[in-house]
Amino acid sequence: GRFAKLWDIERGAVFQTLGGHADSVRTATFSPDGLLVVTASMDKTAKLWTTTGQSKATLRGHLDGVYCAEFSPSGVLLATASQDNSAKLWNLWTSRGRCLHTYRGHADWVWTVRFSPAEEHII
Repeated sequence: GRFAKLWDIERGAVFQTLGGHADSVRTATFSPDGLLVVTASMDKTAKLWTTTGQSKATLRGHLDGVYCAEFSPSGVLLATASQDNSAKLWNLWTSRGRCLHTYRGHADWVWTVRFSPAEEHII
């Protein structure tokens, strides 16, 4: 669907629905501090949300669907992976929604992205 649902584990019930994407959501993940959620969508965007459902930012710049979005261990950076054969690095603190770098050179879609523990590298 075009949304992600946050579930209360103990109650087994939805406590928040994160909507607003124009196409299907491929993945969602919590920030390291648990205060934010990022959703990645086939609408070529990633969106940042509070766990109360407030939209904080829409990250635009990919030319095709976004398959994966991953917070850095510190929560300062976010990386996205896309069907446009690229990965992007975003700074969430100093300029929410600003792309710092686009990593090109993949021969095919980029399905996932992960940070090294010290945030020196992404794969």
